[in-house]
Formats: sequence, structure tokens, C-alpha cells
Amino acid sequence: VVSIVDLRVLFNIPSKCELSKTSVIVTEIPRSDGTTFVLGVIADQADVVSRLNLVPFDSADSGALPTRREFVKGAARRGDNFILILDLGKILDSIEAEIDVKKPVK
Repeated sequence: VVSIVDLRVLFNIPSKCELSKTSVIVTEIPRSDGTTFVLGVIADQADVVSRLNLVPFDSADSGALPTRREFVKGAARRGDNFILILDLGKILDSIEAEIDVKKPVK
């Protein structure tokens, strides 16, 4: 069983297409305790998976994701495209913290 998250909800971005037309990218996120967490992330499309070279980037100055800057790890360039690198570990920690707050007390 793999948990799946739609990051559009986290960043308040409206969905561009129907769920049946999306892809799921499965990733392993290293945890601070040495374990890994397997997570599926919904993607509108996936063109290619490749290594990226990071470029100097300051999310505070870029205007990128102004309400969730803490989730941006860096940036990269592929051709003329500017790509934000998200910190999935911090995103997962945030999701877990929100779940813990909403758990009913027994």
C-alpha cells in the first residue's frame, strides 16, 4: 500500500485535469531516523526523469510559492525551463503534523 498525495491541494493550485488522466510518481523519502517512507505524488504529466543541475535560488526573492516557501529546497534549469525542487521530507513532516493535530483524543 502506498499513500498518495496531491500537492496541488497543499499549494492551493486548482487541478488541471481529471484524476483518471493523471500519473502517480512513486518516491522514497529518507527520514531522520534512518528509515524511508514510500509516497506517491499525483502529477498532471511526467515527461522524463533526469538528473538536474541546481542553480542559485532564493525562494524569498523569486515570488515562487509565496505561502509555502519552506517546502522549496532549490531550483534547477532544463533548457529554458525553470524547475522548483521541492523538499518532500518537509512536506511529509507537515502532513504528518497536521494529521496528528486532527486525531481524536482517546
